[in-house]
Parts: sequence; structure tokens; C-alpha cells
Amino acid sequence: MKFLTFVLSWITVTLPYTIIAAYAGSISSLDNPKPAILTAVALTSFFWCGWLLLNRYGFRKAVNSEL
Repeated sequence: MKFLTFVLSWITVTLPYTIIAAYAGSISSLDNPKPAILTAVALTSFFWCGWLLLNRYGFRKAVNSEL
């Protein structure tokens, strides 16, 4: 994989996550930390469920070793 392809793929995946987490952190405060906590729980749950579904349904394809 070319380095530029890797960097663009990495930015595509991490940028939405960081924007959502940064926004939730910016609207929360010491008096009201609820937005940041709920966002952390929601993002963790989303990625955990995504990994579960990928592990259950996505990795069942056989790998072709003739390539």
C-alpha cells in the first residue's frame, strides 16, 4: 500500500471520530459532563457493535491464496 493511500484512509477513518469527540468535549463542562460521557459511551458502543458484526459476518469469506 502506498503511503499516501494509507494516510488518506487513516484520516478518513479518524477525522469524523475526533470531530465528534471534540465537539462533545467542547459543549460539556465541569458542572455538566453529560455530553462528553454520553458521546464516549456511544462511540465505544458503536465501534464495539461494528467489530462484532464484522467479526460475525464479514470475516467468513475464504481467503484466496492463488492471488
